[in-house]
Amino acid sequence: MAKLVPYTGDPIPHWQVGETDIYLEAERIFLDNLFQRSLALKDGEVVGGVLTFPRGDGKAIYLVVSDNPLSIAHIAVGDAWTVELPLIRGLHRQDALRMLHAQRELHRIFSKPQQKETAELTGGEELGRP
Repeated sequence: MAKLVPYTGDPIPHWQVGETDIYLEAERIFLDNLFQRSLALKDGEVVGGVLTFPRGDGKAIYLVVSDNPLSIAHIAVGDAWTVELPLIRGLHRQDALRMLHAQRELHRIFSKPQQKETAELTGGEELGRP
């Protein structure tokens, strides 16, 4: 069972009146760094992993901060969506591993293909683009 703990990592960008563009760029950089570290985890690792849950018009974002016991911290960005505490308490390490594996697979499928992969998909020919 997981527990919710306070986030103590890198500072989360906060919106200031009149600085929307600056905030959005800082938030993008913050989340890119967080997700890149999560995607770089080795199989079987969960600490540093980012767990997301669909909510409303966005998602609730949590960071795994401890493996034993499983502890996650809320990342309050955007609309700062959250999930219900019983959902958090019901999470197990295996659930986190499955979510992180699915995240890596989706990234692999939808990220920009490398030139070698593109050549394999097109029978060795480059895709012609206007």
